[in-house]
Formats: sequence, structure tokens, C-alpha cells
Amino acid sequence: MMLANHIGYVHKNGLSEKASSEFNTKFLRTYIALSKEFEPKISEDLTSMLIERYIQRRKIYADKVKEGDRYITTRNLLALIRLCQARVTIL
Repeated sequence: MMLANHIGYVHKNGLSEKASSEFNTKFLRTYIALSKEFEPKISEDLTSMLIERYIQRRKIYADKVKEGDRYITTRNLLALIRLCQARVTIL
């Protein structure tokens, strides 16, 4: 919760004394080291569903994309996979 609040604060306000004082170097190094111990996995079913939906969306937007329109990229697929992995870790 603290990390999410920190990221939101920094993104909204830029770096400040308040934001940078909440997380010292030791805390961040420890947090990152601990996070590297986790290897969340998502099920084959979920992986297949994400890929299938990604391909469907790509086909839908392939003909409709104009300058300034939204479109689906591989970054969107990777972001969805990471969100699913994060959700698995929380559960």
C-alpha cells in the first residue's frame, strides 16, 4: 500500500522531500530482493484465453486504426499477463 501510494504521489506531484523520505535505499533494495523470490504462474487456460482475446482485439482494430485511435499492441498483452501474475501472487 505504501509503495502504491508513493508511486501515485510521485507521478502526480513529481519528486519531493515528502515522497522520497518514505522509501530509503535500504528499504527499496530489501523489497526488490524479496520480490525476486516470487515466480507467479498463471494457468494454461488463462494464458490461452488471454492470447485468444488479444488476437481477436488485434483483428478488430486492424482495419479501424486511424491516427489518434486506440490500438492493441504486444505491450497490452504483456501488461495483462503481468496483472494476472500479480493477482495470482496476492491470492
